[in-house]
Amino acid sequence: MFLISSILTKRILQTTTCLMLISCIMISCSEDSSENSQNVRYVKKLNVIIPDLLIGDETTTMSVVRENSSLQLLPRTNDSIGVFPDDDFQIGLSMTNGEGFKRALSGGKSLILKDSATYSAYYPYVSQFDLDKSNIPMRMNEQTQNGNGSSDHIGYMAAINAKADEEECVTFTFQHLTGVLHLQFVMPNAANIRKVLLLSNGSFTTEAILNLRDSTITAKNTSTVQALNLRNVSVEKDQELELYLNILPVDLSGKNVHAKIYDDNGICYTATWEGKDYKAGTLYKVEKNAEVDAAMNSGLPIVFIDTPNNTNIESKTEWMEGTSISIIDTDGTMDYSSNHLQIRGRGNSTWEFPKKPYALKLDNKAEILGMPKHKRWCLLANWMDRTLMRNDVSFQIARQTGLAWTPRGQFVEVVLNGSHIGNYYLCEQIRAGKD
Repeated sequence: MFLISSILTKRILQTTTCLMLISCIMISCSEDSSENSQNVRYVKKLNVIIPDLLIGDETTTMSVVRENSSLQLLPRTNDSIGVFPDDDFQIGLSMTNGEGFKRALSGGKSLILKDSATYSAYYPYVSQFDLDKSNIPMRMNEQTQNGNGSSDHIGYMAAINAKADEEECVTFTFQHLTGVLHLQFVMPNAANIRKVLLLSNGSFTTEAILNLRDSTITAKNTSTVQALNLRNVSVEKDQELELYLNILPVDLSGKNVHAKIYDDNGICYTATWEGKDYKAGTLYKVEKNAEVDAAMNSGLPIVFIDTPNNTNIESKTEWMEGTSISIIDTDGTMDYSSNHLQIRGRGNSTWEFPKKPYALKLDNKAEILGMPKHKRWCLLANWMDRTLMRNDVSFQIARQTGLAWTPRGQFVEVVLNGSHIGNYYLCEQIRAGKD
């Protein structure tokens, strides 16, 4: 009861404080309005210009998202842009039915117009009252496509330092912040598709910060994997799966990009192509036949490892740095990803066999596939064990007999530098601990 009472008291105090603050603001605004209403001018009209997307490296252009026109003409019903006056809170302007600006500026009292005032805008709108103009989040893995071939989710744009003209109109000339991948995969089976993962030994920027003061983008998180969630996407046998994906600029020239396509039955399909130097404001078209991925359909998690320049791992003593690793669980979710893996060979006689075992060292301790945090891991090849099960069975027996510590492990499929190298046993490395 005391805890509930404390929470209620805190909520009441917070509500009271907010009401007092709002009252003060309203009084202040009222006084300011009454004193200065004759001198204050307001923006009467907003106009938005959106450039076309270049097609690949060609000089022709194509609008896959919208016409070269005012954003008022967007066909989507829930589109909004965020507008920041000079060093002030943002205003979210809804584009519902193309009436957003008219409603937002009804009465001409939404944006105060000053001679030296500038206005900046961005899209898509982030609904946060106290959003920092220099800290606008861009999350690439939160993209969701609704329907096969739909491009409604496409477009990250910004315009800065726009001023009003003589007619008190502010025109935002947007610039694209991302490139667009237009993926067309012919599917071998009828399926309901729910997710697509792009994998590469390059670094996708999956989370970034937009600074609307100077239109710069700072990477906050990078990964070897970028995801696209799908809703209401179904295909028939030999039908084309058509996808659109925003991608922040990244140079993947000379690197392979692998698409892993998951359906509702857990079946994974794959398609591979050579990456490019993906730039903002450009559309890149990829047409491939998707195939059922045998490695991805074993019912086991998948470990993707890519070494720098696809270099072979030949040493048991020297760590190879700058290696990337991505672990995809059986349901297609990302379990772990890092661009700072260290890897080397391991074993004695086992290192001489065709199927090599490996030692892994993470940059920080991490939970992997439900196992406790650990920094050192092993990939056991089990080359001499045709059942592939002896190590795991031994660990299970040791655990049941109550030994003080027994390594935990999981069977996985390993893809090294784009090639499936087989079934491995991923387990904690046996090491002498501090205690």
